[in-house]
Amino acid sequence: MNPLDKSALFERASRRASLRPEYLGWVLVRYADAERKTDEELAELLAASMQDLPRLRLCLCWPSCQGHSTRRCAGRNGGRCRGP
Repeated sequence: MNPLDKSALFERASRRASLRPEYLGWVLVRYADAERKTDEELAELLAASMQDLPRLRLCLCWPSCQGHSTRRCAGRNGGRCRGP
């Protein structure tokens, strides 16, 4: 699989995660709709890059992760918060 195919697949997976409430993408879509934010505005608000947005959408939301920074969630831990 070439890098473009992988990128498209990753983007598709992140968009699908937006349909499921256990993923941060679900929350982000509802917030963006309510506040009429574009993806660019949302990324800026989260202090994330546009490249981080798909990774953020794929983060699993766990009650124990509330209060963690978006950078920590989008970090190198596979999209799962692992505690404080």
